[in-house]
Amino acid sequence: MNHSKIMYFPNFVDDDTKRVGRKLCGVPIQHGPEWLRQPWHHTPEIWISSQFISDKQAHQLADQWPEKAAVRRLKLQMEFVSDDRPGFTQA
Repeated sequence: MNHSKIMYFPNFVDDDTKRVGRKLCGVPIQHGPEWLRQPWHHTPEIWISSQFISDKQAHQLADQWPEKAAVRRLKLQMEFVSDDRPGFTQA
């Protein structure tokens, strides 16, 4: 049986030239046109992680791709893990 693997190569896309070329948690930050020029073997998904990027802006980036790219909004949430340790209280 042949199982094909889907591999993801995450990149942050930012239009702030001070951030382009750096890494965030080991993931490269690129400018939109640079990201689009990468040799892609499949249509990428675009994950939006900032509340300051509108849906319209995200779709404008996706529309630059020759095929229909999925756009998703990523929301990170933190919560306390229950802790029964004596004398420990979570603020």
